[in-house]
Amino acid sequence: YRPYRYKGVAYKRIGAVTAVMSREEYERLFLEQMHTSDRWEIEPATLAPDDLDHAEIARALDDAVRRGRVSEPLSRDPLDLLRGLGLVKGERILNAGAVLFARSERLLPDYPQCLVKLARFHGTIRGESIADERQLHGNAFTLLRQAEEFCRTHLPVATRLDPSSMIRHDQPEIPVLALREALANAISHREYSTAAGSISVFIYDDRVEVASIGGLHFGLSVDDLLRPHESQPWNPLIAGALYRRGVVDSLGSGIQRMIRIVEATRILPPTIIDTGTSVLVTFHRRGAVPAHLRDRGVSREGMAVLQELLAAGTSLPLRDLIAATNVNPGMSDRTIREELQRLRRLELVEPGGTGRAARWVLTEAAKDLLGVARHRPTSMSSTSVT
Repeated sequence: YRPYRYKGVAYKRIGAVTAVMSREEYERLFLEQMHTSDRWEIEPATLAPDDLDHAEIARALDDAVRRGRVSEPLSRDPLDLLRGLGLVKGERILNAGAVLFARSERLLPDYPQCLVKLARFHGTIRGESIADERQLHGNAFTLLRQAEEFCRTHLPVATRLDPSSMIRHDQPEIPVLALREALANAISHREYSTAAGSISVFIYDDRVEVASIGGLHFGLSVDDLLRPHESQPWNPLIAGALYRRGVVDSLGSGIQRMIRIVEATRILPPTIIDTGTSVLVTFHRRGAVPAHLRDRGVSREGMAVLQELLAAGTSLPLRDLIAATNVNPGMSDRTIREELQRLRRLELVEPGGTGRAARWVLTEAAKDLLGVARHRPTSMSSTSVT
């Protein structure tokens, strides 16, 4: 799949067929071949050591040492610490170092792309009614914290009290770990070479969208992200620093872990779209019916039934489905039975088994519409940014 040229035209070989390669594909392959030795993150930065946040560097090192991902260094000089992370060449800080540790007030005018756009919209259409909007410059860790705090502010939190203790358990509508995984991926894989690029977090009544500039690379597709695959970050130095600090717990399985975390909360798994110029991760909010299911004729009550089946592993006996679903306001036994018949007419559920083995089962069409992951990770753990 190298970009071979003959008489000014690029060709590719697919099986036994030789085909002309599009200009866009040729340019992508050319950039990927040059990526190892000629990428933006390893170019010298325009910032000096004093332009970096030394306290953030020290905190990052402490986190990495505590997790056993780096050894305690002999020197705590900021430049030596950056050199240990591969963020210094000679005596010059690399662009990756600026992205990770620059002080916010030093980023402009040379690093306008170190930006996160945050917005809370009323309704489901961008720009229709804006409740809160912010544009913030900062290093990668600052942007991660600001985006998380914005989500905590605008997403409801369910509180559960443990009767056996005084401990209160707060659960955000969308798990913070899942949002952090999406944000960390955006920071690691986005395209930094364009000054107009940014990361965005947009919250709507029915969904939360996390987007970053730049598409998937190295032949990866969205389907590939859902199964075990080799980690190939577009910005390996930036991704490596996030890993060492513990923002992400592994490289190559973050998307699968993110989906697993979300599914455990009885909401639909997030959807991922690669537009070619950006990657968009969409988290569906609790109780909301995604547009593609709403167009299919699924009601809010039907959505609750589908979510319970999904959370149970795509099938449940009727009695268990009723017990799990009628805790929702307005969901009586009769409503649940009526919704099951309606979903059956829509070919989204079907009865399976007989007698005590009788169950309601999601159809293959429903699994596709709900985005059921084919491959799931075996474990997950908590991470934090201090």
